[in-house]
Amino acid sequence: MDKSVSLTIARDRAYVSFSATAVTITGATGTFTVDVLNATAASPLQVPLACNFCVTPMTGETYMRLTRGRATATGPGSDVRIVARRTWGDDFAGCSTCSTTPDVIPSISLRASVSTLIPGSPTTITATISEPTSDFFLSDIQVQGGTVSTFAVDPANPLIYTFAFTASSIPGTATIIVPANKFSNSAGNYNVESNTLSITIVAQPTITLTSSSSVLTPGSSVLVTATLSEPTSDFDASDIQAQYGTLSNFTVGPSNPLIYTFTFTASSIPGTATIIVPANKFSNSAGVYNIASNTLTFTIQSLLGAVAVG
Repeated sequence: MDKSVSLTIARDRAYVSFSATAVTITGATGTFTVDVLNATAASPLQVPLACNFCVTPMTGETYMRLTRGRATATGPGSDVRIVARRTWGDDFAGCSTCSTTPDVIPSISLRASVSTLIPGSPTTITATISEPTSDFFLSDIQVQGGTVSTFAVDPANPLIYTFAFTASSIPGTATIIVPANKFSNSAGNYNVESNTLSITIVAQPTITLTSSSSVLTPGSSVLVTATLSEPTSDFDASDIQAQYGTLSNFTVGPSNPLIYTFTFTASSIPGTATIIVPANKFSNSAGVYNIASNTLTFTIQSLLGAVAVG
């Protein structure tokens, strides 16, 4: 009588013993046929697999239940024996009766509250697993484009873990994933791979201030040019901080939206004037805000100091 055998994949090695002509095994790693013509109970053919498996016991025999994954095997013959042991056992001592209850494979889902980060900035990642585990660690997480730290389980919910992700200094796409077979449930079944969490690391807009002169007299004016690294729709004169002077005539270049100009008029008091655009004053199309500009410095000389002595 032909026998149909159900297998359940695990991580350890096991062996199959048959006294039939051939058996075809189909599993997660592919399909192969085993020639078992000369296999007997006294001299079994041992086929190393990347799995252990579970079969419904034949009359008078029991088999160890070892789980993880799925596979099937079918073959002719009335004496198909599957031994979930590294070596042949006379009476399968220590084995338990196989159950046909489907094995539950743990799953894990990753999510973040943001989809973009600036270089070097952190965010919190939440990992939700389908059932409790005691062997899920920070080292189980694979990350590209940043680092992870501050790993913790939610004290109110053992299925929720959090950890910090800090973006690298290089713009691009960061990915976070928990590969398969990293943690297990109480039955010893290992997890399936998580979703891949992607976060875009975007460069912050920059702004550079320049002028044709660095020395002014009280009340005199100079044209200042502000050059942005990318277009913006929310940069205006109120974003500019000036000391010992006033700003006017703020305008964007008619032929280049990255260039703005404005007039700086020195105060009536000699000293050092400064102009700067602080960080987080304007944003790009992705909603990422600027880093601070350079500080433009002017020396305001007294009219007496500005007269040449001949």
